[in-house]
Amino acid sequence: VSSRLWLAFNFSMATRAAQLVDLVQVAPVIPYAAGDESAAPAVNNDCHWNTQVVQALIKESKGRVQLAAQDLGAFEGRKLVLFASSSADGGGASETAPKWLAVTGQLLDKNTLIGDFKLRQEITKGSLQDCKILKEMSGDLGDGMAQWLEEPMRGVSVAPAMRALNKDSVDDEVLKNCPWNTFIPKYLAENTRGQVNIGARDIHNLNERKLLLTVVESRIVGGGVYSGGKWIDLTGQLIENGNDIGSFEASRHTIKGWSGCGAAKNLSEEIGEDIAKWLKKPSMNAKLGDAS
Repeated sequence: VSSRLWLAFNFSMATRAAQLVDLVQVAPVIPYAAGDESAAPAVNNDCHWNTQVVQALIKESKGRVQLAAQDLGAFEGRKLVLFASSSADGGGASETAPKWLAVTGQLLDKNTLIGDFKLRQEITKGSLQDCKILKEMSGDLGDGMAQWLEEPMRGVSVAPAMRALNKDSVDDEVLKNCPWNTFIPKYLAENTRGQVNIGARDIHNLNERKLLLTVVESRIVGGGVYSGGKWIDLTGQLIENGNDIGSFEASRHTIKGWSGCGAAKNLSEEIGEDIAKWLKKPSMNAKLGDAS
């Protein structure tokens, strides 16, 4: 009897401690998302990358994340529900294509969604059969999740390229050879700790939380100070369940940039940083960057 009381006491104290420090429960292995199981054989399963990610997450979270002592689905406290996916790693043409590992996650508390993300690591050289490569990629994914948990937020999808209402002020050489309208989506995907992910090209048809970006006006040319000012003006709409929950006008100006593509990249990084900050606390009719 005393032994049972001691175990019950310890379990109660552990539960209380978890509540005090806001511990997050996680399953020891990340399952493949439904429909993605076919990609699993392309990864060297002997390396157990979807277990290594969890181990890296626990290590980098410095004790905030712990393995679930019971079925995670039945646990009603704070938990991180994760799913894995990966690219194919076959021969032929796919050898030149990037190979990637990805983890999507939802942070729940009493089954209420607090935040969600999608993190991805990719390689252009090597193979997903290489355990050393898988270990490095798994470590980066785990570290990324630990950073996201420091400030969890709702996930947002953006189209891979922004719609531009007026391309007449963009240099013809830039239009032909520079993917200038992809720079801001790419910056957001790479610098928001998994909050922003690049979705389908026709993002208007997506039902998930999404950010619609539209370039209203721009002047993108090379020539540095000799060609005068360059700028990108755009609008953004944050939509959830068909309703606008945030909006902004953003603008950045510069006279720098010897190449048109270089100028576009610099302007896009500045605007991307403005948008990333706004996404932490979105509001209606915000003015970002030089638009304020």
